[in-house]
Amino acid sequence: MQYECEQYLDTQEDAVVDGSSYARTDYIECTGMSTDDLWEVVWIFTLSNPQYYFVRGTSAFRGYQGSKLYVALAIYPDYQKGYVRAKYTAQFNAKVNNWINEINAESSDYFKIKKAHDIVCANIVYDNDSSNQEKHQSSGTAVLTGNSVCAGYAQLFSLLCNAAGISAICVTSPYHEWNEVKLDNNWYVVDCTWDDSDSDNSWYYNYFCKSDATINEGYHEVESYLSAYRPACNSDYIGKISSYNGNTFYREVDGNIRCYDRNGALVTNKFIFDGSYTYYMQADGTPMKDRLTYHPDGVHIIYFDTDGHEVFSNFQYCPSVGYTCYFDSQGYIYKDQITFVGDKVYYLNANGKMENSGWFRFANGMDYGYANTDGTLKADGFSYDPWGRIVFYHWNGMVARGLITDGVYYYSMDMTDGHYLGSFQ
Repeated sequence: MQYECEQYLDTQEDAVVDGSSYARTDYIECTGMSTDDLWEVVWIFTLSNPQYYFVRGTSAFRGYQGSKLYVALAIYPDYQKGYVRAKYTAQFNAKVNNWINEINAESSDYFKIKKAHDIVCANIVYDNDSSNQEKHQSSGTAVLTGNSVCAGYAQLFSLLCNAAGISAICVTSPYHEWNEVKLDNNWYVVDCTWDDSDSDNSWYYNYFCKSDATINEGYHEVESYLSAYRPACNSDYIGKISSYNGNTFYREVDGNIRCYDRNGALVTNKFIFDGSYTYYMQADGTPMKDRLTYHPDGVHIIYFDTDGHEVFSNFQYCPSVGYTCYFDSQGYIYKDQITFVGDKVYYLNANGKMENSGWFRFANGMDYGYANTDGTLKADGFSYDPWGRIVFYHWNGMVARGLITDGVYYYSMDMTDGHYLGSFQ
């Protein structure tokens, strides 16, 4: 199926016409498949490949030649002629690529998903004319005309998300089609059709990143052929997250977590714990994110990651400064400290940066060491420095200087950079 569809997407080959109201692909042999399995494959393939806008979704031709079973996908008659389809493909790609550029400009997966949702709602008007239902069972009319039904909304959303590197699928009930999207390793329901108000530049988020339970009102009953494949959506991304010590935490539509106290007042300018993570809620109620900042004691530096969580007892890459640091059990940054994780040794320099770029000087201005790209220090005894000279790396990563011994020989190491000068008994 993939090969056949690519041919019609990338070439001007005419689709096959054989008397049906639809054109079709060439026949594909599928001998040995049961009827149920064949239709499941066809339906899942068409739902999973909205880039083939010319294919009529969840529809196909089936037939036998002798004892061999064949299937062909249905192609809308408007796209049967190759030279006509090529023009539509150029228009389709131009629009979609512009939208993908908008999505990729967003700062996080959440905002990319939100942008895809907003683009779909802003650029499609629902076609209420029931006589047009058939022509809207792909992403084609959604992109090329701006009119469609739920299938077009869902397939365009899936196309945009997957093109931006975010996993999304189409899901169907007997009367409706919508999406599921993967965010932070969980899956959520998105229904752009039901969020679209059909007013210019106006839409809702009532069906945006929701759970199966939240949208269980009778129209989102997943068809049986998909039940074994589609992932469950077990929680809402937007809405209440947790309650702790009288405070309630919500993730709101702008993607930020906010906290409200037992009186319903927004918590601001305050450290707050939700039972799992510590945040600092700023003056606007949003968490401080990706920020090295001073602890309230005015002495120690702490860090809030890109989710707004204060980091404890861990190495952490800090995008705002462009390097990895280590924060202790109190959240304080290590500076000019050697630390051990198992049998590995690391050094955090005077700025708190984990050394990971080869030969370096410790903050005392006298000792040297060698840091691998993963931050581990060489601490394996006699070896070489970057210039091919013999040096001795101590257990703590420092290069030996002066006189050292292994109990049999004495070794003289340069007092400046530790390179080997000679030995004696």
